[in-house]
Amino acid sequence: HGKSKKLFTSGKDSSIPHGPEVEKGRMFLTQILDRIGLSRGAQQLLINGQRFETQRHYLYAMRTLAEFSYEHGLSIDQLLSISPGFLLLEVINWFTRWNPSASSANTLQSCLNTMLSLIFDIPQITSTPSKLAYRAVLNCKIINRRYSNMWDIRQLFDYWRSRPDDQDLSDTEIQTKLASLLLSICFIRINEAAEINLAISNIDYRNQTAILCLSPKANNSIEQYEIRRTGDPKVCPNSTLFTWLNRLYWRYGMDPEQIASLFWQPDGQPADKRRISLWLN
Repeated sequence: HGKSKKLFTSGKDSSIPHGPEVEKGRMFLTQILDRIGLSRGAQQLLINGQRFETQRHYLYAMRTLAEFSYEHGLSIDQLLSISPGFLLLEVINWFTRWNPSASSANTLQSCLNTMLSLIFDIPQITSTPSKLAYRAVLNCKIINRRYSNMWDIRQLFDYWRSRPDDQDLSDTEIQTKLASLLLSICFIRINEAAEINLAISNIDYRNQTAILCLSPKANNSIEQYEIRRTGDPKVCPNSTLFTWLNRLYWRYGMDPEQIASLFWQPDGQPADKRRISLWLN
């Protein structure tokens, strides 16, 4: 009867992802599904019946699994002999060595979890290895941030030093910038500083004070510190910043990166904040 009919199509052909990376994932998934005995018609229904973005994410996950297999010299039979929970953990571990993005790792974990559940014909993977991998990614253990070395305070200082002076900033903004730097030195690790939201609340204009709230993105804890506004509304943040740095330098006779050691105990734990306050007064 002329041209052969397609077994299934999801709307227009343009709704099916294409491209070399996608095709690599599609080919590898097809090889695995052929190996476990799923018919081509069922495969087409299963894959092409999903939304465009869903297909794309799943096929990219399979592309990553294919590259993992090729690099480790694993055949499909060898791949299928690995416990799915541990296979997921190994792939995530391998992936994060060259892609430090937590969001990419989370997306891969979610999609690969679904695909491995399909391949191994099991419910969604909830094993201990999978939970541990998810927790590790959620806690951003794959760190590649702007200040990846917690002791390299000078990187932060150099960043501020390179910023142009802005005479139009309000007192609150000036003090927020200053407090964020000082608190980075005193209370938090530098590789956590880039992951913290700063917000000003409870501004008391009579007493010239406000509350600086630090909300780490990695968890729900919120720390609050009282800060005091600067006296000169026209002073630029760089001037305010280096006034404080000079005070710290003359107080301790140390370079900025050495000052951080005053606020951390030898075992790597933060020093008591009451003691830090006494040191700074």
